[in-house]
Amino acid sequence: MTTPTPQPEKTSVGNTGASLLRTYVMLGVGYFLTWLARRNNIVLDEQSSQALVLGISGLITAAYYTVVRLLESKSKVFGWFLGLATSPKYAPTDAPAQTPAAP
Repeated sequence: MTTPTPQPEKTSVGNTGASLLRTYVMLGVGYFLTWLARRNNIVLDEQSSQALVLGISGLITAAYYTVVRLLESKSKVFGWFLGLATSPKYAPTDAPAQTPAAP
C-alpha cells in the first residue's frame, strides 16, 4: 500500500504568481522609500549617488524582506507586507518517487 504524496497548498494566484508578487511588492517598497527620500531633498552628487543607491537599495530591500519574513513566522498576517498573507508552498524535490503497490 502506498501513502499519497502530499500536494502543495494552492493559493488563488498559484505558487509562481505568489512568489513573483511577493518579490515585486518588496521591490515596490524599495522604490517608494527612494521616492520618499528624493521628495524630502535627500539627494547626493551624481557619482556618490550611484554607488550609494546600489548599496543601500540592496540593504534596505534585504532588511525589509528579512523583517517581514521573521514577523510572518509569528503571524501569517504580516505576509501582506509582501503582497500575500501566505507564502508559496513547494513540493520537496528530493522525495523518492512513489510507485503503486501491486494488487
